[in-house]
Amino acid sequence: MNPSLTMPAIERSLVLRASPERVWAALTQSDELSQWLGQGADVRLEVGYDGWIEWDGHGRYPLRVVEVAAPSRFAWRWMNKPAEVIDPDRATLVEWDLEPIPSGGTRLRLRESGFDSADGRAGNAMGWLSELGDLLEYVAEQPRDVGVRRTWQVAAPSDRVWSAFSDPVGLATWWRDAPGSELRVESVETGTYVAWLWAPTTDAPADPSDEVSVEWALEDEDGGTTKLRLLMTGFVTGEALREAAAYVDDVAWPGLERLLAGSQPG
Repeated sequence: MNPSLTMPAIERSLVLRASPERVWAALTQSDELSQWLGQGADVRLEVGYDGWIEWDGHGRYPLRVVEVAAPSRFAWRWMNKPAEVIDPDRATLVEWDLEPIPSGGTRLRLRESGFDSADGRAGNAMGWLSELGDLLEYVAEQPRDVGVRRTWQVAAPSDRVWSAFSDPVGLATWWRDAPGSELRVESVETGTYVAWLWAPTTDAPADPSDEVSVEWALEDEDGGTTKLRLLMTGFVTGEALREAAAYVDDVAWPGLERLLAGSQPG
């Protein structure tokens, strides 16, 4: 069976405080796209246009625009590895959907599907968390809009780290007394990604878009270690962002370190 028919898609959703028109420009204009996704880009709002995105030190990734519906939907197919031209049979489909939110800003949904290898999917699953963080920073109008971004090198294998998220008892030992309401799990990709929502105040938000998104991505590294990335977005006040950042740095991350150290065989 073709792996691309069975391998799950990557799906991400985040709130940006920028308008849909501003986010649309960042996604669809070459000079803007290259400010947060790669270091060079060639893209046009023309179905069938063959462009590319380039990363310094990694090469050029060809793409083909397949759908344009300004300013709400944009899609392309692209290669998972550098290439001279696009191969439609091996290209993945990247879909962007934008919608305005009542409190101001944009809910952006990303979906990438059609992977033909687990390694290719795993690399992009981790990569998108980083790239979307760069997008948040690029369109940010205020410091709070950037959110909280952290990357740690964990001295434990990824399955051990994942257990700290998937076991409710273990999770409660390090993500505890957090500012806000109970966690509400939004998305899970077993072993590699989990996202949950919570409110930065003890009161339930009047608008669901006022909830903060907390995303975690795990990636195996050499020597039995794990790269762990965190992206928290959707803050409506600078105070809420500062409280969340302090909680992560002073409570959650040290607690996770202690849990993982204690769970390692003696």
